[in-house]
Amino acid sequence: MIEPSSLIRSLSGRSAARNFHTFVINEIGHGIVTGKFPVGSIPASDAVMMETYGVSRTVLREALKTLEAKGPVEARPKVGTKVSPASRWSFFDPQVLFWHFEAKPEQRFYESLF
Repeated sequence: MIEPSSLIRSLSGRSAARNFHTFVINEIGHGIVTGKFPVGSIPASDAVMMETYGVSRTVLREALKTLEAKGPVEARPKVGTKVSPASRWSFFDPQVLFWHFEAKPEQRFYESLF
């Protein structure tokens, strides 16, 4: 029998995550890097993201906290979770680098690392 999470991961067209928490982090992070979620935008409500990714509120909140620690998002009371400018991102974090390499970055990105 196919596990539901592996089906979701295979449909995304990207490498499989170890668990739902990592899956949600990678999906949102990749969306931010590719511009699906522009800087300053609020990705979606918790209810919409829970349904989109098929996860519980706890998994979603933990994923957003992890993303906030890496820099791509910031959570504000009464505003929600917003996408942060790239200047706040931790570019040497392995997952952030992975999202950039997966999104085929421009030459300028490689130069900025040095």
